[in-house]
Amino acid sequence: MKTYILGINCVYHESSAALLKNGDIIGAVEEERFNRIKHGKKSDIETPGVCPLQSIDYLLKKEQITMKDIDKIGISFEPYSRLRNIEIDDHYERDNWGSEKGEKLFHSRCKRITPLLGNYYETKLENKIMFIPHHLCHSASAFYPSGFKNSAILSIDGIGENYTTSLSLGHETIIDEVKNMEYPHSVGFLWEKMSQFLGFTEYDASKVMGLGYLKHTKDFKIQYEMFKNIVYVSKGNFTINNNIIRFRTNDFSELEKVFNISQRQPGGEITTEHIKIASELQKITNDIILSLTNYLYDYVVQYKNEKKNLCLAGGVALNCVSNYEILKQNKWNNIFVQPAAHDAGTALGAALWLWHVHFLNKRKYTMNHPYLGPYYTDKEILNELKKHDDLEFTSYADIEQVAANLIEHGCVVGWFQGSMEFGPRALGNRSMLADPRYKNTKDLINFSVKNREMFRPLAPSVLAEHVDKWFDRSKTKTISDEWMLFAYPVKEDKKQYIPAVVHEDGTARIQVVHKNKNPKYHKLISEFYLKTEIPMVLNTSLNVQEPIVCSPQDAIDTFKKSNLDYLVMSNYLIEK
Repeated sequence: MKTYILGINCVYHESSAALLKNGDIIGAVEEERFNRIKHGKKSDIETPGVCPLQSIDYLLKKEQITMKDIDKIGISFEPYSRLRNIEIDDHYERDNWGSEKGEKLFHSRCKRITPLLGNYYETKLENKIMFIPHHLCHSASAFYPSGFKNSAILSIDGIGENYTTSLSLGHETIIDEVKNMEYPHSVGFLWEKMSQFLGFTEYDASKVMGLGYLKHTKDFKIQYEMFKNIVYVSKGNFTINNNIIRFRTNDFSELEKVFNISQRQPGGEITTEHIKIASELQKITNDIILSLTNYLYDYVVQYKNEKKNLCLAGGVALNCVSNYEILKQNKWNNIFVQPAAHDAGTALGAALWLWHVHFLNKRKYTMNHPYLGPYYTDKEILNELKKHDDLEFTSYADIEQVAANLIEHGCVVGWFQGSMEFGPRALGNRSMLADPRYKNTKDLINFSVKNREMFRPLAPSVLAEHVDKWFDRSKTKTISDEWMLFAYPVKEDKKQYIPAVVHEDGTARIQVVHKNKNPKYHKLISEFYLKTEIPMVLNTSLNVQEPIVCSPQDAIDTFKKSNLDYLVMSNYLIEK
């Protein structure tokens, strides 16, 4: 007998779906990869019922089933608890988040999800759908696939229903809450608001992280003290002064007083003051993360006497700098960070929670790779290529060697292989690749190819056999360094050889590549290593101001409108 469980994330953003069959994963996908809208949709009080239908359709089609075959559906949000947000602070916009009218409208839109899905799939779903708390789904997405029998769990993002942070313990199939933080005490919202203060959008935390790398000195004590007017950190706790930061408004007046500068306008000059604020935002975030994980560590060791494992999820868990701060303490035996730590990962968490808790099944699925999305055959790729008379393409049996030779000679190559990655990082299946040996490669890609800010850092994909010769990794074990989730120090004697991927602080956000997990990508890097003695290539996502490409058509469209030199799909080398 087959048991099918569907997990859905749709209430805010990063819309996604995941499908399990008898506890094994069939796939996990993000709606933005199909509809080509960043984050899948706009997150506002009107849009909870906008479901990831293309993602769900893909998964059902892949398994050759219909919605009627699904036994249970988990939605990663519990609508009723959201009503606790009504007028709990003094700073909100009329009829929007936080107001009575806005929150009740949002709640009513959440209740529409069940009938909307039922109408679309022409089947009754009232008895199949369960709404599961958001942070519980984050925690489940990290703990259940980790392979750890027992683990401490930290889930930290902007907000779920009213929780912003959850500290838990996982044991076998049970997740027990230890402690929660509620709005307005939110690290995720802190980054959103500060991103806007620094002239970016609320989705641009990665840009602010990159800006923070540009610091000209290691110590900006004045800005750090300024942050202490907003954020107070103590052991296992933090609070945020919402009278200053005013999350649910576009009011930046109090922030301007604290930092003694005006809000930067989009496209405006980036000054040293902006860089200092970004740098100290990272520092205060590190303090918060360490205060929470150290609290969990003491709780596990002193009161539970369990193995020292840690799981991380939530959008803040994508912060590779803070993650490394945890690692380098060498307190934990093992750390697992969900590669789709943002809200998309809660679809997987909802499905896994149902399998283990609702259906009372034992642990089964362990996440060894994030390649859980669409796969395209050589025939499908060839059929798409034949539609484009303005492209030339040739098939090579040794395509890895051909691509490595092009990269060695200074070309930027699009690399489209295998199944789509689940999560925000391109990990060698939908990537742009280049030579890390020349500093101007970074500027070339940021300015000429991706049309983005020049300060944005780029990352290396490194052969597992050579990684410890080039980077100082922690003694703590983690599979998650295979998913670009930690910024490791580059060994001093190696920095000169790979300037394009070394950040200003001497670190690099690495992806460790194993032969048994991605053999084609590993072979490409190995070929580059044979030519250059550099066991890595520069890797950034295959996209230009849009979601990462998913299909052959997406890849060709991006190739045509960008300054990419070549595109490789399967064994085909494609030229303009």
